[in-house]
Amino acid sequence: MYVKFDYTEDDLVNAGERFLARSKSVRSARVRGVVYSLAAGAVVGLAAAVYIGVWTLAVSAAVMLYMIGFQQLTYWKSMRKRLRKIVREQHGRFGTNVCEVELTPVGVCVRQCKTQVTYEWEVVGEVLETPDAVEIYTRHGGGVIVRARAFGDAAERGRFVELAEGYLGLSRAGDDRGALAGEEVGGGIERGR
Repeated sequence: MYVKFDYTEDDLVNAGERFLARSKSVRSARVRGVVYSLAAGAVVGLAAAVYIGVWTLAVSAAVMLYMIGFQQLTYWKSMRKRLRKIVREQHGRFGTNVCEVELTPVGVCVRQCKTQVTYEWEVVGEVLETPDAVEIYTRHGGGVIVRARAFGDAAERGRFVELAEGYLGLSRAGDDRGALAGEEVGGGIERGR
């Protein structure tokens, strides 16, 4: 099954956010930031309490809690800003681009920016349906976010998800019929569709 849709810089930034939100490394780095902030605040607060007075401990605790709260509230805004810089660095400024996605028995074929990548079903970890997209994630951190606008209607989107889950199920069952059928299809997106 083949779909295509236009995407913008905002879509790339949003996709980056979705991939980062799933990353255990990003989550642990965020927790480490909180722990380090707490430790640094505690050291400064205790030193101030010893040399200045005990009341500074309460002031230090309040400042520390404010800083941690501020950090947590501005985290995603800051992350979006950095992602946008990365997108502009790698792609330059652009209006829209086209992303083509095809589900084949071999895998998910994605074509964009004159590059084609195939994620074989054996490495696909999850297919998620969200209100604005169908998200296909690999076990290695890759994947594709197929925007809802790629589908003509809800029925087409449902068929896409059903087919993706079917191929994924076959790959997990160890059924090699998918690989054989994929050899016949070629497992790629044909130009000019």
